[in-house]
Amino acid sequence: MTPTPEIVKVAYAYLNETPPFVEWNLPSEDDMKFEVLHGPDVHGRIYPSYGSGYVLGVAEHKHDHTASLMVTVAHEMVHLHLHQIKFRGWKNHGPTFRALAAEVCSAHGFDPGQF
Repeated sequence: MTPTPEIVKVAYAYLNETPPFVEWNLPSEDDMKFEVLHGPDVHGRIYPSYGSGYVLGVAEHKHDHTASLMVTVAHEMVHLHLHQIKFRGWKNHGPTFRALAAEVCSAHGFDPGQF
């Protein structure tokens, strides 16, 4: 599988309809932008879009199957949630991030060690 912006969008839309994301009031997929990244050092990233909304990107070379794509998109959605609630340090992976990540991993069967 080679990710495309459309595939990333569909993965986001699916996850956004499932717990715990559905309770977080994240933007709909139509209010987001999606991209495929080509840098060697990143799995995914989320950042504010110029103008409005957010951009969620995943690395092409790190996602050759659906499972890794879903984990990365979910990971970035935790960062997005922290940003929306204006949590300081939203880019890090501190205790608040880890607690939310554990909730996501429990709901979706993701391995917390890979999250």
